Amino acid sequence: MAVDKTLGVAPLAYSAEIDFCHSSLLDTATSSNITVDFMAGNKTVGSQVIKGWVSDCALTSKGYLTAKTYTDKPVDSIRVTTEGGDRMLIDQVQAYRDGRKFIWDGRNNGGGWCLSTDANDYQGSWESAATRCSKSQKFSSPTRYTF
Repeated sequence: MAVDKTLGVAPLAYSAEIDFCHSSLLDTATSSNITVDFMAGNKTVGSQVIKGWVSDCALTSKGYLTAKTYTDKPVDSIRVTTEGGDRMLIDQVQAYRDGRKFIWDGRNNGGGWCLSTDANDYQGSWESAATRCSKSQKFSSPTRYTF
């Protein structure tokens, strides 16, 4: 990685994994575009758009979306946003700074977050996992577990 000579600081590698699988639910992925913003305070310092993910949690799916960026700014949260009304469940989110986990929110097959432009998309089979849907969700919790 090259050093930015104007700042004298090498950018750090940031990545996020958004788990959309939940063992008791079907159709938890989305065909809508998903944007993952890497945030330093309230400012976006890196962003990646993931084109409509048409998959589910079957054997052929890895079950999560991955986004990456490089920045010299101190990322302290990530924001996940949808462009459409095809709901997506977020089961858990993990974010890494140079390979070290610094955010982990949610839990495998626990309650989650519904991402959709339709606030009522959670109704029906998803009510056990999400209480409402929103267009965007921000994650900034510290890692709860040490490995």
